[in-house]
Amino acid sequence: MSASRTHLGHLLLALLVSAAAAFGPYPAVGAGEPPARLALVVYITTSKACGCTLELCQAGDNIIQQIFADGRGVPLERLDHGRDPEAAKGFIMDYRLFTLPALLFLDSRGNLVARWQGLLPREEILAKLKEYSR
Repeated sequence: MSASRTHLGHLLLALLVSAAAAFGPYPAVGAGEPPARLALVVYITTSKACGCTLELCQAGDNIIQQIFADGRGVPLERLDHGRDPEAAKGFIMDYRLFTLPALLFLDSRGNLVARWQGLLPREEILAKLKEYSR
């Protein structure tokens, strides 16, 4: 691969990561109210994508596997857009996701409590799990 293509790939990855940081996590519903009780965690990944997205999804898969290895007491719904795009489509449209992987924290009414897209920050996710699982 040429140096200019490699540079372009790194530039695109940097843009994707900074866009994800700018748009996630999503603010809690009803600012100023006590934290909502977490009812469902939805993780949307893909097994079919370009190199950059696939690398982010594989890293996200590892983080989600580590975090939810013990179950955490919250149901985790894992969707692979590459294998079943229809299953993921509703979440992508309803929660206006623009990149994968994506992690959604939902309350019992389906309200979005928090979300991350692209690079998944392990420690931040753990802190939000603790906050919303009380």
